[in-house]
Amino acid sequence: MPSSGFLLLGIAFAIWIVALLARIQDRSWVSPASLFALVWAAYIPTLLLFIPDAQPYLAGMLWILASMTAVWIGSAVAAALIPPAGTRAVVPSPRFVNVLRKLTRWPIVIGLADAGWLFAQRGFSLRDLFSFSALMLVSAANRGEQYAGEADTPVLERLAFTAMYLGAMYGGTLFRLSDRRRDKVLAMGTLLVVILINTLHGSRFGSLYGGAFWLSAYLAAHVALADPERGVGAGFLLRFAMAGVMIVFAFSTLTMVVRYTVFAGDTTHPVAWSYMLADPFGFVGAFGIWFGQSGFHADGPLWGARVFRRIAGLWGKNYPLYGVVDLGFSTSNVYTVFRELIEDFTLYGSIALLALFGFAGRLAFGAAMRNDSRTSIAWLAIVYMFAFTSVASSAFGYTTLTLATLLFVATFVVLPQLATTASEAPTIEEPIASAPEPEPSI
Repeated sequence: MPSSGFLLLGIAFAIWIVALLARIQDRSWVSPASLFALVWAAYIPTLLLFIPDAQPYLAGMLWILASMTAVWIGSAVAAALIPPAGTRAVVPSPRFVNVLRKLTRWPIVIGLADAGWLFAQRGFSLRDLFSFSALMLVSAANRGEQYAGEADTPVLERLAFTAMYLGAMYGGTLFRLSDRRRDKVLAMGTLLVVILINTLHGSRFGSLYGGAFWLSAYLAAHVALADPERGVGAGFLLRFAMAGVMIVFAFSTLTMVVRYTVFAGDTTHPVAWSYMLADPFGFVGAFGIWFGQSGFHADGPLWGARVFRRIAGLWGKNYPLYGVVDLGFSTSNVYTVFRELIEDFTLYGSIALLALFGFAGRLAFGAAMRNDSRTSIAWLAIVYMFAFTSVASSAFGYTTLTLATLLFVATFVVLPQLATTASEAPTIEEPIASAPEPEPSI
């Protein structure tokens, strides 16, 4: 391995040290500062699987290390200002789970209806849903229209997308809170539906974001139920990481496979498997090349027009998509969220903003651990969403995703309290009159 490769590994190790310091400070591997650093400590070394020389990327990787340090410093300041969460035993509120169960069903129904409409548009029936060839043809047709500029997404379908992303957050929360097997099947259904619809549109980012939203809500609910004294162990973190890689990267790669795979009789030009598999790992490489060439004299400040791209476009702040950079092993026009932050708020402004993110994330983490308010879990889920999607581009650059997250927060304002202490939970000797009746299996 060239010496530049060892330097890149050294930077990744330094980011891991930041994660360890945040874990010691917060007594949890899934505190926002620790988890954010762990994501990047694991992601950066994947470059070495594809490149012969890491030298062109090192400046960008050092900037990511500085960014992770800023998040940790902001988190440390917040931790010093708020009281630690005391030992307590909490259980999910039966009323909360019952209402959440009902809310989770509707996005699945809406998603399946949307899938049926997409199939019908291309001359297929819903029973072709299990035909990989039909999936590929529908995906290729929809993606082709988007590339040609002929796609016009109806308002109803935009609302359907919003409902499905909202459903993914409901599903992740329900999966953690309920021990009933049919509830877990229902919760997984929200994830599968959002991935199915994005596959039919050939949107790899849609699948990535849907998976990240589901995981973020699950993890926020887990934090709300965890014992602060015991924290979250390395065993849980390892299992969560394995599930996260499968859901976020594997499903987004599957979307690309469906979009590009050629069956007999199809005239589409084939795309190499190596390209499809390497694509999710090119984002950090694209940022490294851009930062080394342009990072210190980037455009801006654009004041959020990149991070909130579609929303900024509503009041006339339109900027073109990034150009494609050739990485050798792949091409990419995705440069991670760090380029967007730099162009929106300048180099040093982005560092200050990430320190503020660490501060706010630690406040949300502490509030969720103490079960301080109805909305604390929702705000913590949004913090995790930013961390998980930072490897690609800002999820909040899309109106449907932003609306879904705002509705998720609003839901918690009106829902019953998420958790109760164990002493307040219903017992066999003291049943709650409003407990839901058993429901038929779905």
